[in-house]
Amino acid sequence: MRHSNSTSIVIAVSIVICSVLSPGSRDAHAQVSDWEFVEFKEAISAFSRWECRRGWDILWPFAKAGNSEARYLLWGAKFNTSPPGLDLRISPQREWERHKLTLGAYAGLARIPPGLGDPNHRSLRREIQIYLRDLSLGTNGARVAQCYNSDSRFSDCLTMAITLGVVPKFEDYAEEVEKAQRETGRAASCWYPH
Repeated sequence: MRHSNSTSIVIAVSIVICSVLSPGSRDAHAQVSDWEFVEFKEAISAFSRWECRRGWDILWPFAKAGNSEARYLLWGAKFNTSPPGLDLRISPQREWERHKLTLGAYAGLARIPPGLGDPNHRSLRREIQIYLRDLSLGTNGARVAQCYNSDSRFSDCLTMAITLGVVPKFEDYAEEVEKAQRETGRAASCWYPH
């Protein structure tokens, strides 16, 4: 049952993002041209074919360079993708939650095209609060959760999270991910073999 739910979520995310990337939507959404990158289309296609390593490897350089939309797509891939260095079957749940929190915090900076999603990321706000609760990060975690529970801008909440040490700077996160990959030999992978 979990596999079919995961597959449904991946398909739903792919449909929404593919509709953003369709040629007919380009003129209407010219201000969000990052969504039109050929590489983004290729990554989404790879994830939909259960080629999670390929999808991650395409998006990762964009995410490291500061592209919010690539970070959003990596966050969305969490439904079927283990990041480098992790294996959902054997890695501690806390490590998995930290990855989801970090990617989610940065994903909130992505611009969602009008009519194709919630530009306020309400579901992402709720999800981040769940990660913070599950990680039990004390007073600082509670302060950050309160920020995401309010109407504060995502950038303000992210700044607070970084300042309080709840979420790392993306450069530090990237270094951690790449170090884990080197040490474990695990690249990004689908967590359901397909």
